Amino acid sequence: MTSKIPGIRLAGLLILGLSAIVSLQSVMAKPSVSPQVLDNGPALPRVNLAALRGNGKVAFAWQGKLFVADGRTDALYRISDSAHAALPAWSSDGRWVAYVRPSNLGYPLQGEVWIARANGTGAHQLSGLPGPVSTFQWSPRGDVLAAIAEVSRRQTGIFIAGVTGPARKLAGNIAGISSMAWSRDGHSLAVDGIPAGSVNQSDRLLEVDARSGAVRTRYISLPSHDHSNSMIVAGWWPNSRGILFWRDPYASASVAANGLPLFSIPIRGGKPRFLLNSLPYPDWLTAPGSGPRIGVIAGRWRPVYFGKYLAICVVSLPSCQRVVLNARLGPSDPSWSPDGKYVALALARDLPGNWSFSSVSAYAKWDQTRKLWIYNVRTRKAHMVVRAGSTISAPAWSRDSKELMFVREDGLWIMRARAGTPTRIVQLLPSGSPIPGETASALSYYGHMDWKALFAWSGA
Repeated sequence: MTSKIPGIRLAGLLILGLSAIVSLQSVMAKPSVSPQVLDNGPALPRVNLAALRGNGKVAFAWQGKLFVADGRTDALYRISDSAHAALPAWSSDGRWVAYVRPSNLGYPLQGEVWIARANGTGAHQLSGLPGPVSTFQWSPRGDVLAAIAEVSRRQTGIFIAGVTGPARKLAGNIAGISSMAWSRDGHSLAVDGIPAGSVNQSDRLLEVDARSGAVRTRYISLPSHDHSNSMIVAGWWPNSRGILFWRDPYASASVAANGLPLFSIPIRGGKPRFLLNSLPYPDWLTAPGSGPRIGVIAGRWRPVYFGKYLAICVVSLPSCQRVVLNARLGPSDPSWSPDGKYVALALARDLPGNWSFSSVSAYAKWDQTRKLWIYNVRTRKAHMVVRAGSTISAPAWSRDSKELMFVREDGLWIMRARAGTPTRIVQLLPSGSPIPGETASALSYYGHMDWKALFAWSGA
């Protein structure tokens, strides 16, 4: 597998977040035939189910095991008995949750894909895959997921499966795949790679039909005399008529960590158009339920502590406009409300030229400045949500755009976006456990952590 930055992002979170609190001994998960309804006991995560009433359900990893807190049934379910379970993701209708049982906690992160019902029944490993999986995603339409799996030492394949499996190969062998994204209409997948048998061994941006497996080359990144011109798929236009990707000229995780140029290309033909420079984190791109715009945290250099700004881009033109929020604060973790009216994000003190912290306490002091803000897209004004508190990360909107869920300190919280009071749903890590950003080794991770590796919210 190629070493590009998204894999490092996920593996890093697992190393810092999970390995500190779980046993390295693997325990086989046993499929259950009836829901395992659990009480809030001392050996279980403490969950405030009342906070989720009317707000769907949350899958979360706790001490390496996967649980679901369901606000509809007012119950806590154990999904996995595995010693390692991470990267939970919900099917589009919220009936199924998929997750990864990593075969390692290093890089590249790979493992088995498991699927279970929301109440923990029917848990099973996805069959039909020839090797470990590095990436999987649910289709935005229907109970279908796609995965990138090893076929041989130098070949990867795209596989597609329903919830009961088995997975089937969707397209021929494609070398060097490291990134993938579903179109919003669920018709196609965008991947990067080199189809087997290609005369020109240049990296390609490929569109793969989700039904037939037909592969269409949308762009060939021709190498030059001094670099290879690789690519990382960032996502699709909100209307599924184009693809977003980062151009990675040296196929280097270290170079990519300092930011890459983001491009937009229509699938019906045309050349890629430059949008802006940004760090290649898919969770730093966001879009509303419809429309031609996306939000991006833009800027170069790997630390999140300086030089970043929110940009609103019209992907079809393309054009991007810098959003002026607060000159002394830097943004991260954007989330556009489904109704298209607001962008929630975290803002923290901007520290120009600060590449690292001298101590954990120095980092913790900066983390206290990270607050929840909401930007009104129509009025172009932003305000701080004071009641949300400090150390805010990963805000996410409910489907009706009325509630916000976010990480605060080591827990998952929820509140009404307008004049609400935050309530903690669950403590993601046990008391006293090191959390990302508060260990000595975390000081070299430059402030970015994708908490979605530990939880997923479904409003269905």
